[in-house]
Amino acid sequence: MKHLPYFAFLFLISSCASHRSFNNNQVIEYASYQMNCSSNQLKILKQVDDFYTVSGCQKTQKFEKFCSLGPCYILKVE
Repeated sequence: MKHLPYFAFLFLISSCASHRSFNNNQVIEYASYQMNCSSNQLKILKQVDDFYTVSGCQKTQKFEKFCSLGPCYILKVE
């Protein structure tokens, strides 16, 4: 029972780390919806930290990834 706080702390840390994992396919899928363009026509031109520049269908758009204590999400940058 005395190890319970340690396990709870490790669980909290591991769950936060898993929420931060994020792959480029998720960016492309969101960009596909936002840009009204098929995901197979989109590509990430540039990634700097949490900022992505996506191009396709004769459009270019910037997106930003936000991560808090909960899951990560993507927003279109105006």
